[in-house]
Amino acid sequence: MPVPSSDIVRSKLAEMKADVHSIQVDATRSILVYDATYEENSCPIPSIPVLFMVLCIGGGGRIIQKTRLQDMDSTIEPGDIGIAAPSASGHGSWPELRVIGLGIEINALLESFGEKWPNRLRRDVISKPFRDPLVETTMMQIGYTQAGQASDTVLKYAAQMIVHQLLDDPFEIAGIETPSAEVYPLSEKVIGSIKTYVAENFSRQIQVDELAQLTGVSRYHFSRRFKAATGITPYQFVLQMKLDKAAADLTSDTGNSIIDVAQSVGFDNPARFAKAFRRRFGQAPRFWRNLGLAKAGGETGKLN
Repeated sequence: MPVPSSDIVRSKLAEMKADVHSIQVDATRSILVYDATYEENSCPIPSIPVLFMVLCIGGGGRIIQKTRLQDMDSTIEPGDIGIAAPSASGHGSWPELRVIGLGIEINALLESFGEKWPNRLRRDVISKPFRDPLVETTMMQIGYTQAGQASDTVLKYAAQMIVHQLLDDPFEIAGIETPSAEVYPLSEKVIGSIKTYVAENFSRQIQVDELAQLTGVSRYHFSRRFKAATGITPYQFVLQMKLDKAAADLTSDTGNSIIDVAQSVGFDNPARFAKAFRRRFGQAPRFWRNLGLAKAGGETGKLN
């Protein structure tokens, strides 16, 4: 079910005593972002199949949210972020505050992260307001700085990046589900073409939409058929290829710094690269490079 139209969202927010400053829904109605100021209020929380993230940018105080999936009673202040679980009607009360809200339609989450994505939400982001500099910066950029003028591509990229930040690392998930027998796996030829495409685009973020277009099927069916063929999601596949390329480059003694290598495979954040690399290989990039060069009998190259 797609996210509601801008008019419907504006109406629902008005019922919750919110003055909407800007609102944007992408063309596929899978993502919405809004900037609104709430009056102090207590009212029912509507049930819609959308994951909501709300960043407080003004006001604050005690906030209560009691639904089928959450029991929150905390203090919120500017910089705090809260999550409202999808399809979980209940009751909430909040002080006067201004927020940036981001909603992601449930099917978009299923396509990108699989049916088990709710189980991967970090414990510290579901039980109470939390802080995350990357999420805060991204939400401010698309919801406040651009004031409803972000392109659909930017919205999709921002939403995926934020959700990745809220989930446990994919390499920490124990075990992989056996794909359903009803899902026809992608052929080896198609998987090969996807590998080639990823290798030719290592330096940038690769969207599921792009890979789905290579196969000529919808994002939903592509994700299911891809996992049936490989045992992992498209995101995990791309991440593994990027990290494997980085690992090889780190020991090739090209003189590139670790930051250069990280950027060459699409990581602009060195800390995120180092974390993902350790999850994949059990070693920090610097140690991996030193060990690899030592085995090869060479000297360590430029490290930073």
